[in-house]
Amino acid sequence: MDIFGFISDDSLRASLVQDYTEMETCLREKALKAVYVLSGSIIEAVLVDHLLTVQPKGIGRDQVLSMDLGKLIETCNGLGMLSQKSMNLLTVLRTYRNLIHPDRELRLAEKANLKEALIARHLVDIVLDEIHKKKRENYGYTAEQITEKILSDASSDSIIEHLVKEMNDGEIRRLLLEKLPTAFYQLKENEDPFNPINAIKSPLAKCFSKILLKSNYETQSLVMKQHVRIVKEQSSFHVECYDSAFATCRYLDHLEYSEKELLIDHFLSLLDGSISDETLAALDGIGTHLRGEKAVLFMQKIVRAVLQTEDGDFERSAIKRLIAEYSIMPESEQKMILERLGKLATNYELKLQPDRTKQVKSISDSLKYWDVPF
Repeated sequence: MDIFGFISDDSLRASLVQDYTEMETCLREKALKAVYVLSGSIIEAVLVDHLLTVQPKGIGRDQVLSMDLGKLIETCNGLGMLSQKSMNLLTVLRTYRNLIHPDRELRLAEKANLKEALIARHLVDIVLDEIHKKKRENYGYTAEQITEKILSDASSDSIIEHLVKEMNDGEIRRLLLEKLPTAFYQLKENEDPFNPINAIKSPLAKCFSKILLKSNYETQSLVMKQHVRIVKEQSSFHVECYDSAFATCRYLDHLEYSEKELLIDHFLSLLDGSISDETLAALDGIGTHLRGEKAVLFMQKIVRAVLQTEDGDFERSAIKRLIAEYSIMPESEQKMILERLGKLATNYELKLQPDRTKQVKSISDSLKYWDVPF
């Protein structure tokens, strides 16, 4: 339920959604006392959450958690969080707990009626809207709101950089580490086998890449470390999903040596068998980190795939990736690769395979003269 999208805590948000649904049901069934109680409890929880987020000076967590609705309203009013209109209307709910108070006199003093129950129900929406606006003014969008936007708007990647400017670092991390991957896993779980999702064209993947690019060093490091954990600990389904949509070599230098080598070996393993467009995209930047035989192995796997394919588009994409990564390798690795390609061309020539010989020489020339404009 999007009206609670500004609540960052998943369990609290789920509880509020349930309470809101029950409140609507109770109103339809004329269970007026229940409408009062649920309205008051929803508003109370939202105000507590907001105060804990804002952390006003001189008001500690324990103080906030011990406040009743009347005190919460008073505190929020003093901090300018609620409009005067809301303050006036909230008098309806200040004593909502009296309706279920065990003391007989208090119970008899509070009477539920339809008119005030309707006001109480609409007050929930008014308060939610005001707190939402205040939270957005101070903290920007939440990870939930951005995820919902991406899922509901296929063109959202065109404006995502503007939206992210209105998010704080904590929400950006939640978005990259939790919300976007989880949303993609769910899409893949429900994927139509006759209409598979193109991961690299998915709005989730495109937005993830743009947001990560604009994130700070610490956030980029956390994302890369999460990829390491997924490869080490998660199921093949989750690994394959993550690799296809969110994997990147651009930030490998944010990792410790052992973590970086683990991911490099993982990326190289993706070149065994059929190579997808998603894999070629994920390899962007790996050339900077390949040394010695790993650089040669990278070349060999790409060249083998090119020689075996009959797909012209794939061949061009694969050679383009090889050239891009070769161009950012150290000279020593470039020299090793050209030597191995020369030996491979000679081998095919000795085996009287002129087409393969020509292909390998063509790839070698493309690498040799990658920086020569044509």
